[in-house]
Amino acid sequence: MAQAVLLVGLLLLLASLFTTLFRRTQIPDVLELILLGILIGPVLHWVHPDDFGKAGAFMSTIALVVILFESGVSLSLKALSASIRDTLGLTLGHFLVSMGVVATITHYWLGTPMLLSLFLGAALGGTAAAVVIPMVKVLRLREQPATVLVLESALTDVLCIVVALAFLDAAVSGLANPGRVVGNIVTTFLFAVVAGGLAAVVWLAYLDAVRELPFQIFTMLAYLFVVYGVAELLGFSGGIAAFSFGFVITSYDELGLGRLRRLAHLRLTGPALPPAAQEFLLEVVFVLKTFFFLYLGLSVTLGDRGLVLPAAATMLALLLGRGIVTWATVSRTTSRRDAGLMALMTPKGLAPAVLAAVPLRRGIEGAETLQQFTYMVVISSILIVSVLIPLLQTRVGAGACAALFRRFAPDHS
Repeated sequence: MAQAVLLVGLLLLLASLFTTLFRRTQIPDVLELILLGILIGPVLHWVHPDDFGKAGAFMSTIALVVILFESGVSLSLKALSASIRDTLGLTLGHFLVSMGVVATITHYWLGTPMLLSLFLGAALGGTAAAVVIPMVKVLRLREQPATVLVLESALTDVLCIVVALAFLDAAVSGLANPGRVVGNIVTTFLFAVVAGGLAAVVWLAYLDAVRELPFQIFTMLAYLFVVYGVAELLGFSGGIAAFSFGFVITSYDELGLGRLRRLAHLRLTGPALPPAAQEFLLEVVFVLKTFFFLYLGLSVTLGDRGLVLPAAATMLALLLGRGIVTWATVSRTTSRRDAGLMALMTPKGLAPAVLAAVPLRRGIEGAETLQQFTYMVVISSILIVSVLIPLLQTRVGAGACAALFRRFAPDHS
């Protein structure tokens, strides 16, 4: 037990050091955390994901929920309104291009049936909120492009899960229903937004009573987990509900909720989330983020080396496609540096790794190869992004970015 406590203390100290290095060198701390997880897990076998049991996946979900909630808290209605067009264009464009790239490579290179290839393409079609959001906060993008990246990472969770599982069901049954897929996406998203918003209204209605409780912040987090759990049980996106809940409780006045005086106990005499609570929330995010990426590194399977080349080719093609979509969809008022960062921001996370395990559980032939391929793409995506982002901050990188995105606004404007 003493060794476990010692290990936790050392890991948190290292995580704090990695965050400091990120701010000074622009080398993302998520990379060091994942590599550390790979080192103590698959390489040295000091720790195994099974050691955590169900707590590993549970804590990863908790980390994602809190990160999305904190992002909603930090979002303003003005930034949301200004960013919605770019968000939809970048999100849908990147998802469709990524799905096409992955499906083409896995079908023609690995010989995977087309429907399973499309399943994998949908699973890898988004960006990881738990990777993107912490990086956005440190890289100091302007408000609009930062909002676009945060919203994209939240929205693609819905797209990836719904579309991927639809293709998997079609692969098993031989039947595909595009209308049902689109309907599920719209329903999942809209009902999640409404659920999060209604939960926020209830919270605001009884905010004065909550302030009388001895542990206000933990009460808020407990309520957040209830919102997420209820949304998921109803078949909606719990992550989007958590994001919506955080956005509404801090933007209630901009949304016109301050006028709803007829609601019982709705006085709204102060901020729904005081500065001290926001600072504490950032500390919670730090601890959970550390665990999330360590667990991701521990979960990596170092399998068939023959998959390294197709996985690397896939990631390079995804990066090229991301650049094209960014150039085509993002507003020209975006600075060249921010446009370059948006073009690089295509890391994958735990969601595709979890989705890739579903065919294995269903006993589909070749599922183990697909799972190993997915792990390699996830790790290579984070590695490539972590290497290229610091290079973008150099004179050579800035020059290349200015040339590629010369039609965008100059960085000094």
